[in-house]
Amino acid sequence: EVCLTSMEEVERLCNISDQEWEDTQLLRIAGAKVLPKDFEKFKDRMERAPMTKAEILAKLPKVLYPLYYGFDPREADEIPPHRDKLDHQIDIQLDSETGKAPRPSSQRLRPLSRDKAQVVKLYIDDMLRKSH
Repeated sequence: EVCLTSMEEVERLCNISDQEWEDTQLLRIAGAKVLPKDFEKFKDRMERAPMTKAEILAKLPKVLYPLYYGFDPREADEIPPHRDKLDHQIDIQLDSETGKAPRPSSQRLRPLSRDKAQVVKLYIDDMLRKSH
């Protein structure tokens, strides 16, 4: 596993050549949790069209039919409406020297294998696409 310190590191890890990756297969032997087949399954799920209402209902017990919308992945893509008493604001203080938002800390993140990094990148790209 490798320690990632930034999104650039995630990008770099995702773009390692197959030969470079084969040279690090000992990581997998050492207990990597996400295997290539897991990554492919996740990627397929991310690229698949959302289920229709009929498909969702076909998988749910009848007692949950009134709540089917909670199982609709399109609902998860939407940001809920503003709720005055429940919403809160996070104010980010600008850097006093540059006047820009501060960069994230360069602390080491948790160790990730290449496959995990690819899954993280897919997830982040998907959330950014959804404006989350």
